[in-house]
Amino acid sequence: LNNTNTFLKMTIIHKETGKTFKNRKEAKLYYGAAYYNKLLRDKKLIFTNYIAFNEELHNNNQRN
Repeated sequence: LNNTNTFLKMTIIHKETGKTFKNRKEAKLYYGAAYYNKLLRDKKLIFTNYIAFNEELHNNNQRN
């Protein structure tokens, strides 16, 4: 993913409420350290990684 046309985006989603966070720090500040760790133990947080491509690269891939 060293290509300048791509970037990686991490998102954390709380399963029960659907609230999303950009990173672990944001989620930990929102819930507090103890409750955040409890959510991790109970597997109530979903960690996702999105790879986004710029429009030009995406269009070139569709033509092939």
